Amino acid sequence: MAKIKDILNRPAEIASFLLLTLAIIIFKSAFTAQKAMIPALLPFSQDRQYALWDQWLHFGYAPWEITHGLFDHPLMTLFISHSYSIWFILYWVILMYFTVIKGNEKLRKQYLVSFFLCWAVVGNIFATLMSSGGPCFYKYLVPGEDVYSGLFARLHEQNNWIITNIGGAEIWALKLQEMLWDFYTEDVTGLGSGISAMPSMHVSVAVLMALGTGALNKYLGYVFWLYAVIIQIGSVHLGWHYAVDGYIGGILTFIIWKMVGMIIATSTDDSAVIRSPQLD
Repeated sequence: MAKIKDILNRPAEIASFLLLTLAIIIFKSAFTAQKAMIPALLPFSQDRQYALWDQWLHFGYAPWEITHGLFDHPLMTLFISHSYSIWFILYWVILMYFTVIKGNEKLRKQYLVSFFLCWAVVGNIFATLMSSGGPCFYKYLVPGEDVYSGLFARLHEQNNWIITNIGGAEIWALKLQEMLWDFYTEDVTGLGSGISAMPSMHVSVAVLMALGTGALNKYLGYVFWLYAVIIQIGSVHLGWHYAVDGYIGGILTFIIWKMVGMIIATSTDDSAVIRSPQLD
């Protein structure tokens, strides 16, 4: 009760938090609208090229063949699927934490500015310039042989095993991919709609969370770096992305984080920054 009263006695901070949250929601809505416009601005034409890049970088193998070779049991795919699904919850939890963090304004600014830039630069600008649909839509976008038919035959086989042996569980990505394609063909625009594979925003945000939490506590950072690796694997394993989508998304995010950090460092009087004690 005392904590609640303490919060209510800081109306300026409450107003600041609500305004920032509103700005994030508006920004995300604008992002969704722009994402839906990508194929109109630059039609999907580079999927074949990214599939070839994947094979070249992985010594002639498609990356999904590697992940399914390493994690070949349906239960491993189910674990990867659930890990991928909680990304949305984790990204909001970490974002809200950095929205209200006290004692390290420099880190707070670095995370929030990087967050907005990642969605704007990686998720809008580069996504438009490098327009692609991803492996799950390859058969619709690239004439000729569907080089990912083996991946989705395997995913459906594993999904049938999961449904049969584990009540109430399934690989949710398969239904969501069908839904997104229906939205695309029916020109439906809504929160979460739109198709865009390159670069991967799932990997981008996962890397950003790892960078931000690692600046707070190195051990917590290790956990989120591991999660970022799982997201990279999952994006390929579940057919959402080419491996290069994640590599480029992660690299761009790292560059944005470092550049924002340098700009904030040069524009902030370090003596005026109240540093929070390290948790490690």
